[in-house]
Amino acid sequence: MAFHKKVVVLLDTDTADGAGLLKLVSDGAANTAEVSLQRADNQKLTVLLKAEARLLAFEITRKATLNLGDFTLPETLDCLILDSLNKPVLYGSTSRDKHRCFALLDEFLHQKQEAEIVEKEEKTEVENNVETAQISAEISAENVENSSVVSDDKTPAEKENNNPVETAEKADFFSESVSYSGENFYLAVKPQLDEMFICYPTDLPLQNTVPNSKWVRVATEGDYYVVGVIFELDEPKFICYGIHGSYQVKPPEDVKNLCEWLPLDLAEPEGEGYWMMYQSAADGKTLKKPD
Repeated sequence: MAFHKKVVVLLDTDTADGAGLLKLVSDGAANTAEVSLQRADNQKLTVLLKAEARLLAFEITRKATLNLGDFTLPETLDCLILDSLNKPVLYGSTSRDKHRCFALLDEFLHQKQEAEIVEKEEKTEVENNVETAQISAEISAENVENSSVVSDDKTPAEKENNNPVETAEKADFFSESVSYSGENFYLAVKPQLDEMFICYPTDLPLQNTVPNSKWVRVATEGDYYVVGVIFELDEPKFICYGIHGSYQVKPPEDVKNLCEWLPLDLAEPEGEGYWMMYQSAADGKTLKKPD
């Protein structure tokens, strides 16, 4: 296995005196960089390292060992170190080209701006999805409440043929449109969930029924729905939305495979409870029952 090592002297941008070392080591499978700076303070700094046309950025203080990935260690390496205000304080290059090092700042700021735009767009999309789900949940809960009362002057046959939930419009709350293309859907919606867990009361009966979970109850006109998170050990597993109702009042046919019945009292499985939707905390996809 090939072993390569490069040492770059880091120079002070004001005095051009040596102020640190950057040691790069490659064993053919992985690359690491050891940064050692001659500084008295522990101010956070940003290390910019350009290798193989890739710009890598790391946060350090005075010393750090950085994992650079599994690319082949190139001949030319450029490094620029920034303070907390993105002002260059140190630089170094195997080519001894100061201008190549300082050019990394513009590239870094451009990448950072693009990343912020993407993050803002994703955050807006997630916020819109969560808001839509909450509004849809309120509409669904209201539909169940309004449809659960059947006039006594109807015959049994009329009552059976006019099941209000069966004839109700499909609830968007149970749609599969809420999904996320990133790596962790839960982290993306966590600010909105945290706000709900602060603003709304805890649903203790449901929390006691479902192990390792937490829930809040959101009031609607005459009823409520619940929002919760189920954990596996300390990791969020599912984000859940539940419509309060009864087992006898079924969800519409075209959404029945997107929700499960969860009774409040396990001793009375067909009593009061929730029609519950489960979203993956990893990718935001709604769980479906097999057809």
